[in-house]
Amino acid sequence: MRYRLDVDLLKPVRKLWRATFQSSFEKRSASKREEKRVRDFNRRDRSLDARAVEQFARLTPTVAPPQQLVGGTTDGGYLVPDINLGDFTLFSPGVGHVVNFEYHFAELGHKVFLTDASVSKPPRPHDNFFFEQKNLGSRKSEVLLGPWIDSHSGPEELVAVQMDIEGGEWEALAPYSVSDKTLSRVAWMVVEFHGLQKLWTESDARRMISVFDRILEFFIPTAVHANNCAPGLEVGQYFLPSVFEVTLLNKTFQESVSPSHLIFPEFSNCPNRPTLRWPFKTQLVRS
Repeated sequence: MRYRLDVDLLKPVRKLWRATFQSSFEKRSASKREEKRVRDFNRRDRSLDARAVEQFARLTPTVAPPQQLVGGTTDGGYLVPDINLGDFTLFSPGVGHVVNFEYHFAELGHKVFLTDASVSKPPRPHDNFFFEQKNLGSRKSEVLLGPWIDSHSGPEELVAVQMDIEGGEWEALAPYSVSDKTLSRVAWMVVEFHGLQKLWTESDARRMISVFDRILEFFIPTAVHANNCAPGLEVGQYFLPSVFEVTLLNKTFQESVSPSHLIFPEFSNCPNRPTLRWPFKTQLVRS
């Protein structure tokens, strides 16, 4: 009984420690990681700057069909084309702690398939949610994007994809992960791309550029959101995001589109971290 009482008495102490010291420790650790990242990035091969900026410029959004913001105005909210697709199935790898985006479409009557090995279930239930506790990937315990979509939808059925899988998107969009046939029936796709500082590393840059080549073969970008969840990259006159979200519309639905000169806005109206203002020096524009 005394042991149980002692444990109970320690609970508020542990809670106070977490509130007082753990947060401070985590902030110091994050600050040190950021300092190291900045040092490493400043030692980059600056002859590759132009190539990296060119890759960002390829994702210049186009003026396409009207778009709607779904999922809220901060983390978990995305712009999607406001077009009538009729009945379609949404596939959303990467669940985390927010499913407002997915819940919106479930409420409209669409089936929503979710997969994420880091959680045991979606944080918010819905009858139209179909969850698997797996990550996207090529390991035995994982599932590839294409076979996952194909197993839950017909060969001619339109689908949509929302993907935020913390860097796994580069493998998920590779040809061995999703076939051209499956990709061609994705009406729209929202992808959060991570680790853009790796464009200055030859092996990573080849993989990333091949993914950009592939998605731009099937889709046109209609929105680009610089995500301030991670530090930006100072590249000459530009301040570029290391994480950003792209909304992509299948070229099948391309109507009258024209390029937008602005690629990354000075500051989004829907920031991941509302209190953080980024020091944009010059907006990246199409020449």
